[in-house]
Amino acid sequence: MKNNLFRNRNFRIGMAFLMPNLTGFVLFSLFPLAVSLLMAFTDWDVRYHNMFRQERPEWVGFDNFVRLFSDPLFYKYLFNTVYLMLGIPVNMALSLLTAMLIFRCRPLSRRTMGWTVGILGLLLAIGMTLQLSAGRPLSVLTLILVGIGGLIYLGGGALGGGNYRTIFYLPHFTAGIAVYILWSKIYSPVNGPINQALTPVLEHATTLVRFCPPGVWNTAGVLLLAAFVAGAMGCAGWLVSLRREGEIGGIALIAGGGVLVAFCLIFCLYSTHFAWGVAAGISAGAILLREILQRRILPRPPANTRGIDGAIFRMLLGGTGLMLLWGIAEVLFHLPEAAGAPQGLQPPGWLTDYHWAKPSLMLMGFWMAVASNNMLLYLAALSGIPAELEEAAEVDGAGLIQRFRHIIWPQLMPVTFFIFIMSVIYGFQGGFESARAMTEGGPAGSTTTLAYYIYTEGFENGHLGYASAISWVMFTMIMLLTLFNWKVGNRYVND
Repeated sequence: MKNNLFRNRNFRIGMAFLMPNLTGFVLFSLFPLAVSLLMAFTDWDVRYHNMFRQERPEWVGFDNFVRLFSDPLFYKYLFNTVYLMLGIPVNMALSLLTAMLIFRCRPLSRRTMGWTVGILGLLLAIGMTLQLSAGRPLSVLTLILVGIGGLIYLGGGALGGGNYRTIFYLPHFTAGIAVYILWSKIYSPVNGPINQALTPVLEHATTLVRFCPPGVWNTAGVLLLAAFVAGAMGCAGWLVSLRREGEIGGIALIAGGGVLVAFCLIFCLYSTHFAWGVAAGISAGAILLREILQRRILPRPPANTRGIDGAIFRMLLGGTGLMLLWGIAEVLFHLPEAAGAPQGLQPPGWLTDYHWAKPSLMLMGFWMAVASNNMLLYLAALSGIPAELEEAAEVDGAGLIQRFRHIIWPQLMPVTFFIFIMSVIYGFQGGFESARAMTEGGPAGSTTTLAYYIYTEGFENGHLGYASAISWVMFTMIMLLTLFNWKVGNRYVND
C-alpha cells in the first residue's frame, strides 16, 4: 500500500514538472493539428467565413482532395520540391568533406603558407587580367569576397582546425532572410559578382568557339554521348556483377535495371538526340535481360529481394553521372549556335531565368550545407571513431580510400542515416523562405514548392480548407517516405 502511494506521489510530481511542456504541446501543436485535419474536409474560405459574415463553413468531404489530385499545379509544385531535394546527397557529401577536412586539419608550415599565398595571388592576378582584357572595370565586391576567402583559408591554415570550425559555423548564426537577400544580390544578372566574374571568361570563350570549326564541338558532343551509352552499359554490368557475387537478388536486379532504363528513356524525352538515349536503354536492357535468361530468375523470396534498396540507390547514383555526361554533350552541341549570336556567350540569368532558378537555389543550398548542423554532427561522429582502428589499418597498408570505405564510413552510418531522414523531411517542408525572399515563387512558378503553395492558397488566397488538404497530403507523403527509409536504412545501420 505504501509502495503504491509512493508511486502515485512520484507520478504526480513528475506530471507537475511535465505539465507546462504538455500544455504548450496540446495548445500550440496538437490542437492546431486536429483543427487543420477538420478544415481539410470543409470549404473554409477566409473571404466568406469570418467574424464579419454570417456564413459558416460547410462539410465537403473529400472534395478538396479530389480537386487537389486533379490540379496540374500540384504536380508541378511537387516536381519542384523533389527537384530541389536532388541536392540532398551533394549537401551531405559537402558536410562530410568539410567535417573531415576540419577534423584532420593541422597548422600549415611556413613553406606551405608561402606556396598558398603565391597560388592565391596568381589566381587573383589571372582573374583580374581576364577582366581588364575584356575592357571591364574591376568589381570591388568581387575583390572583397576573394580577399575574405583568402584570409579565411590562411587564418585557418595558420591556427588549425579549431579556427576553421569556428569560422565555417559563424554564418549559421546569420538570420536566414539576410542570407537570402545577400544571395539575391550575388545572383543579380546585371551587377552581381558571379556574372561580373563570368562575363570576361565567356567573352574569351566566345572568341575561342568562333575560332574553332563547329565540327570540333559536334565531335566532342558525339564522344560524350558515346560515353553516355557506354556508361549505361557499365551500370548494367555493375548490377550483373553484384548479382553474380550474391550481393543482390533477382528482383533487386530487375528493379535496379528498371531504374537505369527509365533514366535513359527520360533523357530521350528532353533532348533532340533521343536516338542515343534509346540506344543506351536498349544496350543496358539487353545486358540485364541476358543475365535474367541465363540465370532463369524466378521469384524465390526472401533471398531474391535481397539488396533491392542498394541496387536502386546505385542506379540513381549512376544515373546522376549519366545526366552530367548528357548535359555537357547538349551544351557542346548548342555551343557554336550560342557563340555565333551577336552578343556571344552570356552568363545565366540565374533567379530571373525559368531554367536556372531551381539550380540557383540548389547551388545556394550547397554553400549553406558546408556550415550546417550536419557538419557538426559529422564532426562529433568522427571524434568518436577510435584512432586505433585507423592506425592498425594504416600499418597493414590500407590507403586513405580503403580506410574511409572500411573503417570511417561504417562508423558514420548511424549519423548519416539520421541526417538523411531529417534532410528528406526538411526537403518536403522547406523551400518557402528562399522562394518568398528571393523569387516569390517565380519565374512562372519554377521555384514554388509545396510549402509555398500552402502559404499562397491559405494566407494569400484565403482557401484554408484547400491549404489544409495540401498540408495533410504532404504529411502523408513525408510519413510514408520516412517509414520506408527507416525500414530500409535501419538494416545498414544495424549491420
